[in-house]
Amino acid sequence: MNVLDESAPVEPNPESRAEAYCYAKVKQDELIEQYGRERKLPYVLLRPGLVYGPGKSAIPGRVGTDSFGVFLHFGGTNRIPFTYVDNCAEAVVLAGLKKGVDGEIFNIVDDDLPSSRQFLRLYRKNVRKLRSIYVPHFLSYLFCWLWEEYCQHSNDQLPPIYTRREWSAYWKKTDYTNAKLKQILSWSPKISTSEGLNRFFEGCRARRELG
Repeated sequence: MNVLDESAPVEPNPESRAEAYCYAKVKQDELIEQYGRERKLPYVLLRPGLVYGPGKSAIPGRVGTDSFGVFLHFGGTNRIPFTYVDNCAEAVVLAGLKKGVDGEIFNIVDDDLPSSRQFLRLYRKNVRKLRSIYVPHFLSYLFCWLWEEYCQHSNDQLPPIYTRREWSAYWKKTDYTNAKLKQILSWSPKISTSEGLNRFFEGCRARRELG
């Protein structure tokens, strides 16, 4: 299983992915690094995982998709790189205040990350019943490959949403580490993952009740 830490390469061609956040984040980091070098400005790069909290209610795309009328569960046993919004905010503050970390990169993820399957089970228990079909990894990869091939040979009649690069980013078996964040910034998540998920599910239920 791959471990994604701060040394992992970023997306080399973000413009080719159908994801605005990916493009914006890569270009933002490039701009900050350039200004830091040219104007000798101190900077720190932060790469949060999946920020979540009571204000969100959608099932993360790392779990799967309901674009085809039924929820397709792609994640399986993959860990979801959650960071609760309060924990993420504290990491941002620490990175801005800590001396001697100029030019450093920090990934922000919480402890005790749930698998996609665990999250979906908890969602069903705490929010609503949800019918889903589990798609094994080799089938989800094949699906993305076929989608990508059709996009290329049809002059993008379909948007390049499901590609092998998207599969690698979201559904390839990957582990995540916050060791550098803890070691250098002395950070630790004040809100546990279990508590964070409870708050998230409570928010989901409240939004459903409001219609």
